[in-house]
Amino acid sequence: MTPEKYEHLRKEIRALLPANEWLRRKMLAAPKEQTMLNITFKTPHMIYLSPEVDIGEESVLHGKITLAGATKIGRHCILSDNTHIQTSTFGDYVYIGPGAQINRATIGSGTDIPHRCYIGDTQMGEGVNFGDDGTTSNFDGINKNKTVIEDDCFIGTQIKMVPPLRIGRESYVAAIYLAEDIPPHSLVIQVMKPLLPKGKTFADLLSMDVEEIKFGFAVDIKPNRSFKIAPGKWLKTKKPIEPARMKEFLKKIKTFYPNPWQKLSDPLPVFGNKTAIDILKSEGEEGLAKLMNELSRMESGGFS
Repeated sequence: MTPEKYEHLRKEIRALLPANEWLRRKMLAAPKEQTMLNITFKTPHMIYLSPEVDIGEESVLHGKITLAGATKIGRHCILSDNTHIQTSTFGDYVYIGPGAQINRATIGSGTDIPHRCYIGDTQMGEGVNFGDDGTTSNFDGINKNKTVIEDDCFIGTQIKMVPPLRIGRESYVAAIYLAEDIPPHSLVIQVMKPLLPKGKTFADLLSMDVEEIKFGFAVDIKPNRSFKIAPGKWLKTKKPIEPARMKEFLKKIKTFYPNPWQKLSDPLPVFGNKTAIDILKSEGEEGLAKLMNELSRMESGGFS
């Protein structure tokens, strides 16, 4: 830590206010504003905020929490114990679990960030599920690099992201290490592959002794294989589906049923009691064509 950084941090810490004092000053500054009365500080003696912080109505803060810098929290957010948030902006209905640290980040509405996460210099979209114990490792020794996670992505647990990188919308990421851009609707998994000695090809593996073969992890990116089909529900398919066609299908089925996820999970007699989810998972684009044809044929009543 440099002397300059020390002075900056000391000034910032000294500016923090206990929750009750922060609330009193906010109400004095805007006596007619009722929003402040609807914020819940469950443990006010353990919550410290900078004067620049803004919090939306019906948000709940419980446990030991620090909100520093020009941080803005949206409406109906929940912030849990032992969290530190610095100069960040949240949308509405954001959940932050215990032990999370968030610095210079933008978090979209409806996104969940569970326990023990570090999110630095990150733009995270709406409806993202970010796995516990994950990090966006922003500093490379010279620059603070940025991570972009687009809307409706599912990010698995314990992931380590090395920016700069971008993850396209509705991707499902089940890898523990990621350092490359991911196109939208991708299924990303960690696989074990043989590490070939210099000058060797995969054909040489057949003649090598087992003791000579070493294995390592690699990221396998499967395009057009992941789709968010309902809040908190992701579909992963064995075969690709064109995203525009899937969007058309979901839009059409929503005109028939207020709860499309339930209908997609129900057995369909016309398909031998297979569910639409089963058909999409196993058959990909061909299965989607079957379902679209059935919807068109039974336009008046939908699936039967």
